[in-house]
Amino acid sequence: AAKAAAPDEKARLAGFLLPESKDVLATFLYEREFVDLLLEFPSARLTPQELVDHMRKLMPRLYSIASSPEARPLELCVKLVEGGPGTNFLHQLRPGNHFRGMAPYGDFVYEPRAGRHACFIATGTGIAPFRSMIQSKHFRDHAPKSATCLLGVSDESEVLYDAEMRGTPGPRWVPCVSRPKGDWSGFRGRVTDFLRSLGADFPWL
Repeated sequence: AAKAAAPDEKARLAGFLLPESKDVLATFLYEREFVDLLLEFPSARLTPQELVDHMRKLMPRLYSIASSPEARPLELCVKLVEGGPGTNFLHQLRPGNHFRGMAPYGDFVYEPRAGRHACFIATGTGIAPFRSMIQSKHFRDHAPKSATCLLGVSDESEVLYDAEMRGTPGPRWVPCVSRPKGDWSGFRGRVTDFLRSLGADFPWL
């Protein structure tokens, strides 16, 4: 409030600081980024350093590796999100560009059990870790009794790695398209619809 020069803006900001306005302030801030406040209160002038000090720290973006553990270079499967800082940064990169990333720290891995079946279920870019698992030497050396890989998407343009997965020996590949736009010959519906359609002969275990 002290930074606002316009009386009406100063009064409005001061009102947010009243004890009885705690919930109103929380809702107001939840719906806005820092830059929104500057646009909404244009008379508030901050120095460049004050602007940087008040901005939220950019949190790390987490992406699953889509290539096998043995493959180099690594591959990521990323959906471009409008306004997304991580995906837009990656989208503007060109061959030869470099960026710094952190090593994977997750523990979502393929852990086979002898004589058991495997069913991989994903939607959208969630197929990335399963592609990595299926392409891995560990999967080939410890293949399940049978494997099914389900991918749920809205329309057929979102089906990822279709030709590759169809040509991969071993896993049964089932893309499930809930709202196809064209002449989609595969399964129509959600992944859950496909699972409900399975009979007792499906290798559930």
